[in-house]
Amino acid sequence: MSATAQLFKNGGSQAIRLPKQFRFPGKIVTLQRTKTGVLIKPTHDRQQSLADAAREYQAFLRSHPAEKSAMETWESAPLAD
Repeated sequence: MSATAQLFKNGGSQAIRLPKQFRFPGKIVTLQRTKTGVLIKPTHDRQQSLADAAREYQAFLRSHPAEKSAMETWESAPLAD
């Protein structure tokens, strides 16, 4: 899919007004210069990603009791000097 977008000045920066079908979630994107232009990619909120990973891990441990038991044993083991 391709479309055109309007460029405008925002303070001392150049900005682009994205059409509705190209909008990104959040407030930050990653820019990468390519041979033919600029690639705009969504930037994931790292704090949210960590929270999602923790929830997935907890769900995994709930559904795999043997793994949970092994992890608890490992966590309670003394650290080597």
